Amino acid sequence: MNISVITPVFNERLNVLRCYECLCNQTIDNFEWVLIDDGSTDNSVEVIEGIISKHSSESFNIRLIKQENKGAALARKLGIEVASSEFISILDCDDYLSLNAIELAVSKLKNEVDIVCFDVDFMENGLCKSTFNFNVDNWPVDGKTAFTKCIDGWGLHGWFVVRKSIILSSYSKIKNFGKINNINDDELVCRYCFFEARKIDHCKGKYFYVKNPCSTTNKVNLRYFMVVNTAIELNFFIRRNFKDDSIFLASNRNLISVFFGVFIRFVRWFSVIENKSEWLDSMYKIACEVDRTKLFKSLRLDVISVKIFLKLILVSLFKFVLTK
Repeated sequence: MNISVITPVFNERLNVLRCYECLCNQTIDNFEWVLIDDGSTDNSVEVIEGIISKHSSESFNIRLIKQENKGAALARKLGIEVASSEFISILDCDDYLSLNAIELAVSKLKNEVDIVCFDVDFMENGLCKSTFNFNVDNWPVDGKTAFTKCIDGWGLHGWFVVRKSIILSSYSKIKNFGKINNINDDELVCRYCFFEARKIDHCKGKYFYVKNPCSTTNKVNLRYFMVVNTAIELNFFIRRNFKDDSIFLASNRNLISVFFGVFIRFVRWFSVIENKSEWLDSMYKIACEVDRTKLFKSLRLDVISVKIFLKLILVSLFKFVLTK
């Protein structure tokens, strides 16, 4: 069974060789590696071309696609579109896989299984700082159940092998994908993949997520407020496809959590934010989406409910002040 490993590249000359070595050491080689250079300004392309020129033709196939700088999300999508395999896995350049990861994932792709999740270790300075803990009782799990476990938290994750038709269908569901940079469209794609999948399984192959201090996720992001768009779109999708009050509540908890995250960053980065009106407009927009009555009625006497209550008060005050 063939798999295409997709790697977006932007100024990754220092990481691409290790990524290549990780794939060379896999216990199977019936896969292809598709690299999408997203307009690198260093010599990443030259490094990749050097790898290709020395790569054994008897091993896995390597393809390099070049595009103008459009961002990692569009680079991933292009890689998926040009991939020749039935199944897809995304491997970022600074991350790596255990030697048997692809083989173990392939072994689970049967009996209506459309997605196989890797185990994930979160690495920092060469050490494992934590591992991902699944919120799944029994594998495999059906897609709709997996989706509901990833609304106001992550019971599963997006480091997986997925059927190509499913991930392309998931991209097509996102409103204005590629036209607006919502920062975290990949999270929405992941959730939609779960929704579309028949069954999702898990393997013991490991994906090592490496914390990169130079990553955009670790810097001041003046467009972080755009994450409200994916939360609102997810909420709309849930209202259209589900009738369960517990799922509506989870979506509302996600809305206030996203609001709070944007608000905290707005306060923390206030001195360097020039587009303050856009931040305020986005926070107001997501505040208007929250069903405060439904959330207030769901509160109980526990720590989680107290946190939700305090966030609800903040949302209500914020909406009241801006409305005035």
